[in-house]
Amino acid sequence: MNTHQVFQSRFGPTEWVKPYLSDTLMSLPSQGIKRVLVATPAFVADCLETHRRNSR
Repeated sequence: MNTHQVFQSRFGPTEWVKPYLSDTLMSLPSQGIKRVLVATPAFVADCLETHRRNSR
């Protein structure tokens, strides 16, 4: 199993910690990866809005 640590919480045009979740997810199909598991342990407890955004 391959793992990636990525970062999701960015607001507006300001640079944030990389790699970004959205960029990483978009790049996976070209690498032959069709299934992913996203775990957001801190955000589920701290920010329901972030959890909902990741669940789309």
